[in-house]
Amino acid sequence: MKAVVTVIGKDQKGIIAKISNILFENGVNILDISQTIMQDMFTMIMLVNFENENVTVKQISEKFEQAEKGYGASIHVQRERNLHINAQNIREVQIMINPFEVIETIKWLTRKTLI
Repeated sequence: MKAVVTVIGKDQKGIIAKISNILFENGVNILDISQTIMQDMFTMIMLVNFENENVTVKQISEKFEQAEKGYGASIHVQRERNLHINAQNIREVQIMINPFEVIETIKWLTRKTLI
């Protein structure tokens, strides 16, 4: 089963290693990864494959919740199938995003949730 992992938080050492280790220890393979740093905010999207049928999205999500506490990041995992369903529901909606507003929103959220 494929899933998508998203990470947003203040940039700091070891965050990629921590998430990758959780996936590795549970037999989840990373198929693709994209990460960037926007000012001091770290963002990452991973496409992963659950190769161990005994490991569930819920179990990985619980492990990510523990990691969130140590890194002050928001880490989510969602089945790829659910993403396709959501995309079909909003396919005709177009949103114009101002990058400056995104950065300012991230800064505001950081002040509200990480301080």
